[in-house]
Amino acid sequence: MKKIDIKNKFSDEKALKHKDFNKVLSKYNRLKTPFYRSPKFLSMVAVSTFVIMLIFMIDEKEAYSNGSYTAIYHSPIGIPIEHELIELTIEKDKPTQVITNGGTVINIPENTLVDSSGNLITGKIDLKYRDFLDQKEVFLSGIPMNYDSNGVKMNFKSGGMFEMLAYQNENPLYIANDKKVKVDLASMQVEDDYNIYYFSAEEKKWMYKNRDKDGFTKEEIAKVDAELKNHPKAATKQKLMDEKDKLTDSLMAMYEQTPTAPIKLDINKHSFNINANFNDFPILKAFKKVKFQVSDGDKNFHPKYAERRWNSVEIEKASKKNEYTVCFSDFTQKVCFAVIPVFDGENFEKAQAMHDALYNNFMANVDSVEDYKKQVRKQLAEEAKELEEMKRLALIKEREMRRLEKERQKKLQEMAEVNNKIYREFEINKFGVWNCDKPEMLPSEQKTAPRFVDNQQQEIDVNMAYLVMLDKNNVVKLSTLDLAKGLPYNPGENYTLWTLIPDKNAVGIVSNKQFQNINKQPSTTFNMELIGYEDFKKLSTQELLNI
Repeated sequence: MKKIDIKNKFSDEKALKHKDFNKVLSKYNRLKTPFYRSPKFLSMVAVSTFVIMLIFMIDEKEAYSNGSYTAIYHSPIGIPIEHELIELTIEKDKPTQVITNGGTVINIPENTLVDSSGNLITGKIDLKYRDFLDQKEVFLSGIPMNYDSNGVKMNFKSGGMFEMLAYQNENPLYIANDKKVKVDLASMQVEDDYNIYYFSAEEKKWMYKNRDKDGFTKEEIAKVDAELKNHPKAATKQKLMDEKDKLTDSLMAMYEQTPTAPIKLDINKHSFNINANFNDFPILKAFKKVKFQVSDGDKNFHPKYAERRWNSVEIEKASKKNEYTVCFSDFTQKVCFAVIPVFDGENFEKAQAMHDALYNNFMANVDSVEDYKKQVRKQLAEEAKELEEMKRLALIKEREMRRLEKERQKKLQEMAEVNNKIYREFEINKFGVWNCDKPEMLPSEQKTAPRFVDNQQQEIDVNMAYLVMLDKNNVVKLSTLDLAKGLPYNPGENYTLWTLIPDKNAVGIVSNKQFQNINKQPSTTFNMELIGYEDFKKLSTQELLNI
């Protein structure tokens, strides 16, 4: 590299000779504003920033999430209502319609479904759909039906509820923010006093959306009820209800006479023999050489009574199972105490064999009456169902066109006449659980302290119960604490009670007739019919309501 010699400087004259100061000054003035502050640079920066922002705006999409996809609703008996799986193909710029097995119509507008990143979805998707239209289905859903209105606890009377979720390749799908899916729910209820709610899984509460537009007025319903009151089917239904109630009374009377299993003598306890007229007690007459053992709870017995000769003896059945009250008397004194019939040695074995024969014969008679009652109950359920369908159809035929979408309404009207359903209109912006409901106050006019027994009069502990209203599609959940405060009811209203008995895998059912017989009593013993979980699922709602 050639070195540069900086020692030999130009003379001032030579430097001045080659300088044009006007030209230099002109260049200086042009450079006085820095380039990064110049309009040209700023305009370039602005354009670049706009382009960068535009790129971000184009690439960035809203993220979607919905807690409904992870929400789990537990059936009280562990047997939920299964989802109906509906396979669809979504085409670009085209709406999609599907009709469920129950007749509900689902309309998905074009460009509506998106993934979690907001990308529009096309191609095959899966809809998971199930609806809950009556008391049994609401009970099996496990979905909470309580509603808090400014601190006032209420419960939903349902006009129809459904759950719907959407997936593609098992990934959750969502409804775009500017879109809504229209659902015409095929409802079983006829009233017009409902609202539309969405259950927020994140907040675990119902969110009010809007007023329901469908159903019939009280005047319309009253008119049809009056017309159907004199229909032959109404008379048939009433006749079957009377027959069912008679059979229920007969069965209760039979169960009160259930042969009592013999009890073996406990040599460590006081016992005695007596000579008495056992004609009023056939089971005791059959057991010869019976002895009476003093009950553990008795405080009146004294061994000295066995040393005394009494003029008469009376025996009455006590309220406690297996116990009798024995009263000895003479001209000066009368003593009573609780006893249990017992047998010793081979007398016990003979008594056991005789009891088994009596009990088998007894149960054969009970089974015969039970089978007949089930037939009557099934026929009653069919008649009740037909009457409800006739009522809905009559209301549907009388209804005037009340929707602006006349073509759509005409189609729904035709479907309604075929399916005997009332269509409730939903416009949903989220997947999950939607409900057509009316919040109502809990029954509160009267309370009774409940005691529950089965047909054998065995006491049953109940830690969860559901008060089912027969005249309203309403199921009120009652905890142990609620029951401890008393079973609430309104006199004159119709109820049944479903109780959970997990150790027997059964639902205990209290009939409406027992509610009608409470008559403001402070405490009530309810006789429950036990239905196994699987049988409960198989029985129709009308059969369950008419037990």
